[in-house]
Amino acid sequence: GTKKCAIFGLGDHVSYSNHFVDDIGVMAERLEDAGASLVGFVTVEGYTFDQSLAQRGDLFLGLPLDEDFEPEKSQERISNWVLQLKKEFN
Repeated sequence: GTKKCAIFGLGDHVSYSNHFVDDIGVMAERLEDAGASLVGFVTVEGYTFDQSLAQRGDLFLGLPLDEDFEPEKSQERISNWVLQLKKEFN
């Protein structure tokens, strides 16, 4: 059957604002091309950036974490994502 996959990635929204967490988008495309079903999308709300290959509409195709400039937000973002994944993987 179809494999469910969730992606997370580290990014720096200050130094790399024009390609913030692009690799999440690259991985998502490759996984979808291979037939995977992606879960774990998160809203772009609360993130500051200019462009990202990881963005589809109002969502990121995975969980972005910015340990360089927003480390204080990582724990909450991870906790919320894990709760979301528990539902989406069932």
